[in-house]
Amino acid sequence: MNPTPLWNAADIQAHCQRYGLQLPEPMMRRMQELSTDVSLAGMGIPRMPAKDREPALIFDFPAAAIHREEP
Repeated sequence: MNPTPLWNAADIQAHCQRYGLQLPEPMMRRMQELSTDVSLAGMGIPRMPAKDREPALIFDFPAAAIHREEP
């Protein structure tokens, strides 16, 4: 059973236009298929009550590690 969609086709089209994306129809359909799962996953990430209380760095990207000096 699929969850109730959180985004409809018009919402996704408006979101894409806001960011200058012009996607072909098959990609728009795929985006709508994935939108609920992606939204639910994003809502599952714990957030701090205020942005200035967020940790400075949560992720350690390997590409950035090669430019870092060892202590």
